[in-house]
Order: sequence, then C-alpha cells, then structure tokens
Amino acid sequence: MNITALTKTCRELGLDQFICYGEITDDASLKENLKVCVGIHTGTDEGILVDTSISYADFKSKYDVHLAAEPIDKLRDIRNHKLSKTDWSQSSDVPDSLKTKYQTYRQELRDLPAQSGIDPKIDDVDGMLIHDSITWPTEPS
Repeated sequence: MNITALTKTCRELGLDQFICYGEITDDASLKENLKVCVGIHTGTDEGILVDTSISYADFKSKYDVHLAAEPIDKLRDIRNHKLSKTDWSQSSDVPDSLKTKYQTYRQELRDLPAQSGIDPKIDDVDGMLIHDSITWPTEPS
C-alpha cells in the first residue's frame, strides 16, 4: 500500500490515529489490517486499538483517488523544491543575462505538471518519484 495515499484516505475518513498491518483488498482485510487508536493504556503506553467502522467500498474509492494523484503530487513537490533552490536567481543583483535564463528555466518547471503526455511514475518499493520517468528542464549553468 502507498503510505501517503493510505494516510490521506484515513484522514479524509476521520481516522487520524491508525495502524495498518498489511494490504487492504476487501472488507475482511480492512477489518484485520486497519485499526484505529482510541487511547493509550497508562500502565503500558500501548495503544488501545479498535476495528474501523468504515466499509471497504468507502475506503477503496477514496484510496484510489489519492493513489492516482500521488505521482503528480510527488512531481510538484520536487518541482517546488527546484524552484525554491533558484529563488536567488531573481534578485536585483543578478545580471540580467543570467536572470533571463533562470526565468525561462523556472517557467519550464512551472509548466511541467500541465504538459501533454506527462506520466510520472512512482517506485513501488519506496514510494518515491522515479526521476527518469520525467524529462526535467536543464538548469542554467
């Protein structure tokens, strides 16, 4: 399961404190693998866990929406980081020739998520964006 999509789904369903023990593929695995923490035992500091009251259909419909959005969300996160790393290039003390090159680069980064045919991929193991699945603009030197 994608941990980010799982977390967003559970929060959307009002489950802020939860533990997931495995894959959720049907009502039985939802009941077995997704527990809600409703308190803490004062003597042991262990969570008091109960079954969720949501249905698999509700969970699955919301999870699928968040899972589908995950690749473009990851792309935007990395794009935003790349933009923030180049904020310096727009200062008044940067030569116009360099500033213009960076303006072009930064606009290409901003336009990236809306490009036709863009298909970012997420690594199934670590949940990170596969950088080679995107043709990133080249930062000026």
